[in-house]
Amino acid sequence: MASSATSSSLSNLLTRFISFPISFGTSIVLAKVLGPDLRGTLSYLLLFHSFSMPILNLGLGTGVTFFISKKDYSADSTYFTSLLIALIQGVFGSILLFVFWKTSFLLTEEFIVDFSELLPLLILIPLNAILFYTERTLIGKSQFIFINYMTLLQPILYLSSISVIYFFGQITVISVLYCILFYNSVRTVISVVKVLKQINIQLSWNKLFIKQILSYGLKGWFGRLALAFNLRIDQFFLGSISSYFLGVYVIAVQLAEIIWIIPDSLGPVLFNQISAEKDESKQLMLVEKIHRILFFLVGFLAIAAGVIGFVFIPVVFGEEYAGSVMPFLFILPGIVMQTSVKILTKIFAGRGKIEYNSMITLFGMGISVLLYYLLIPKYGVLGAAVGSSIGYSASSLLTYVIAVKQFKFNLTQFFTPKKSDFHWVKSKVLKKSI
Repeated sequence: MASSATSSSLSNLLTRFISFPISFGTSIVLAKVLGPDLRGTLSYLLLFHSFSMPILNLGLGTGVTFFISKKDYSADSTYFTSLLIALIQGVFGSILLFVFWKTSFLLTEEFIVDFSELLPLLILIPLNAILFYTERTLIGKSQFIFINYMTLLQPILYLSSISVIYFFGQITVISVLYCILFYNSVRTVISVVKVLKQINIQLSWNKLFIKQILSYGLKGWFGRLALAFNLRIDQFFLGSISSYFLGVYVIAVQLAEIIWIIPDSLGPVLFNQISAEKDESKQLMLVEKIHRILFFLVGFLAIAAGVIGFVFIPVVFGEEYAGSVMPFLFILPGIVMQTSVKILTKIFAGRGKIEYNSMITLFGMGISVLLYYLLIPKYGVLGAAVGSSIGYSASSLLTYVIAVKQFKFNLTQFFTPKKSDFHWVKSKVLKKSI
């Protein structure tokens, strides 16, 4: 194999750790220069960018990865179809955003005054769609090292463009949006060229492929859509009340989600391996082992982060972000619990039972939205943090129930650390093979 599962996971993890200080530094600069109010405005506008693919893709992206990784289809025969799907969905998303702005639905003049300010977002959405489907193809082909290079390139380009504006212009919400458009454009062009160099593209509309990825993807689309909403709908609630509240809350969320670097690095590799593995007993043992290791590692990191963050946030971001401390602490328990969802849902999807993922995330979203509705108007930022944490925990509990009932997992095996686990990790790190 060109890249083992372990080396791919380590590469993912190393890339995220290298890019983290760059991204974090950029976040500090923007927080200080823009202040909580404008930082909240920027975050609110970027929600439309981040929500575009979860809403529009109908699960087709996951289907692309699934069938290519199983080798049921080749990228040669499907990439042209994927690009056409991306363009259709992306253009539709931009039209929809323009309608939102013209009708002042969700996007009022408080955030966007004229068309020139809306333009970078209108371009970003179809560009993001092309990048999304291109990366789903690359992941299906297990091109994790290349994806990691692109992941590392992104914060470098972002910080570079922000620095140019800082020294030669003025950092505003709109200028930052153009910086984001710049690095997404570079990343998209490089990724598309990478795919085209590897394949003999067939310029034909593959109807059977669309039918199959739609059949597979729709079963999990509602779940992934719910997950996206569960992760960010609290920010929609806060943004509609106060951009200042959102600016404070975003710092807490960004810091808490740093802990997910490890499970997110492993996730794509684990999904591909489960999809390719035919022995169900090996699938179960692998997921149990990885869950035990990551759950306790993330828990330890969350405790350490809580202690450090209590002092760290006001000192680094300034006293105007002191209100981020308590939300940060309240989110952390949910961050730990959500680790189980990130790991266990990979075996549900990898074994073709992606509908369970939808059930889990819809359930968690329902709990969260109810709590946001009840808590945010009264408690603001803190209410959003509590709602998120409880929602994450609720989805994790349902994940455990499904794992035990439908997949015959032994729940005690999820939470009983074994000495052999540490030897296993050591052997994989040293040998870089699985």
